[in-house]
Amino acid sequence: DALVADVFTMCAPSLVEPDPDLAFEPALRQLVGSALDLMTDERWKRLVPALLLLKTEKSALAELDDQMHEDQMGVIGNVLRRGVDEGVLRPEVADDLEMSITLLVGPILMAGLVERVPVDERLVERVVGQFLSAHRTAHEPGFPAGS
Repeated sequence: DALVADVFTMCAPSLVEPDPDLAFEPALRQLVGSALDLMTDERWKRLVPALLLLKTEKSALAELDDQMHEDQMGVIGNVLRRGVDEGVLRPEVADDLEMSITLLVGPILMAGLVERVPVDERLVERVVGQFLSAHRTAHEPGFPAGS
């Protein structure tokens, strides 16, 4: 168990936390781009399904998965809270980080795993655009009228 966990740990990339001086939207684009980089790393892309399957049988892998999840929650949560603090995102985004992170990162994860759509900068822009459209505050520019 320990050896398998060590192999996964050595191969596991980390999300890059955006510069704290960046405004929210550029930070969000940078963050989603970092998630895209993870899902285009060939080694990691092959290990993700194995990690998801084996974590139920190997406690060391479950602990690794929990640690990675906690680290990612911290990085993504910081960026989403910045969006709320800047008045770009509605407060409920920060109130339910698990759901918000799933909605933000899920399309990148799925695209990387199934490889049915190009995993590229265009995908980053679409994911960010859809996330902002769904969660932008009413007074933010670009928010659909009457929403």
